[in-house]
Amino acid sequence: MLKDPYFYFTIIGLILSVIGVYVALRYKYPGRITYVKEGALSLFNDVVKTMPELAVTYEGQPVQANLIIMRGHIINTGKKDITNDMISQPLTFSLPNSFKWKKVNITAQSNGLDAKYEVKNNTSLLFNLGLFRCNECIIVTAINNLT
Repeated sequence: MLKDPYFYFTIIGLILSVIGVYVALRYKYPGRITYVKEGALSLFNDVVKTMPELAVTYEGQPVQANLIIMRGHIINTGKKDITNDMISQPLTFSLPNSFKWKKVNITAQSNGLDAKYEVKNNTSLLFNLGLFRCNECIIVTAINNLT
């Protein structure tokens, strides 16, 4: 025997509601920036100490034990493009108090992206990404040191 047709509409409605709640919670914040750390290398401990026949200099001076080179990727992994109007403060990378940024370079970026950065107080690195589209990427290489 057939049940009341409203019963089937109720079941379908409940299933669609559960799917809707799941999607709403899963994609609650469609904007997302991800940082992928490629690596950090202590130039003295990882290079000079292990290969004493290799001479490594920075600004014409032999590398000291406190110099670290870092490389990472900043990627828009969200579901929407991010504009400057959408953010309340710039994307910032801060070092602990005992470290300072010595040199920063944007070594690569997606075509059409015009990312810029500013070093503030030698401990904060602020990025202005402009229009940061989905799946766009910036590769940053930085040297910092322990003071």
